[in-house]
Amino acid sequence: MSGFMAKIFGKKSISEQEFADEIIATSMYCAQTYIDNCPSSEQSEKDLGKHVNEFIFFFLHYINRLAYSIGGKSAQESIYDKTLEQVVNNLVRKFGPEHRSELIEHYCDGIIESEKVYEKCKKFVAEGDEGMANTLLWEAAKRVAQSEDIAEIMAAAELISAGMQTLNLNNKIKLMFKRS
Repeated sequence: MSGFMAKIFGKKSISEQEFADEIIATSMYCAQTYIDNCPSSEQSEKDLGKHVNEFIFFFLHYINRLAYSIGGKSAQESIYDKTLEQVVNNLVRKFGPEHRSELIEHYCDGIIESEKVYEKCKKFVAEGDEGMANTLLWEAAKRVAQSEDIAEIMAAAELISAGMQTLNLNNKIKLMFKRS
């Protein structure tokens, strides 16, 4: 597909580095938007990094689930592992190689902590009259909001949904699966 056609109809492939860059940029945008529009004045710029990380952890978890649903364990291991490695590599490039071991440890700890919460969630969103509690979107939004305030959690949930649409994860994971 020529460059012009790719711009019109969308790319048919994406590199791991581009994908990781998109995950980081979308997470940063969502976190900044959350801080700027947070219903509570308690959130501040100093919390930006925490929010960025929680968006990244969620997007990585969702990629992990999606890869498994598309191609089973081998796709999950291949796509998730490559994506996680590239996200960390991109962050190392941003913050400098002297922070590599610190970033790896931080992301491993953060992913493990978020996975303890997310693995319990059987549904992405509630159906019918079911409450939102214990759904993946709700639990992720609580982690982003770092609050029990409903307005803050709902604001975070909206940004998670917007981030997922921006990243177009379903199509990108399918493209990566076809390549692997």
